[in-house]
Amino acid sequence: ALSGADRLAVGLSDGQFVVILGSWGALMTLLFSAPASPLVQPRNIFFGNLISSSVAILFYYLSGSEYLDAVPRWLALALAP
Repeated sequence: ALSGADRLAVGLSDGQFVVILGSWGALMTLLFSAPASPLVQPRNIFFGNLISSSVAILFYYLSGSEYLDAVPRWLALALAP
């Protein structure tokens, strides 16, 4: 399903956007191995992914030459989740 979402995002955006979901592997491991754990409650999953994607988008706009170009690209890649 995630591979299909990636192909759809790449196809619809002419290769500009891709779906990178590396942290979902760790999340699914926790979810299926310890479903009653406080780490995998819905609010933690939702807000954790929301915060990390917001930080990644922020660094994208701070480091892009067509946007603010305030942060060097190498630093943004090192700090973004």
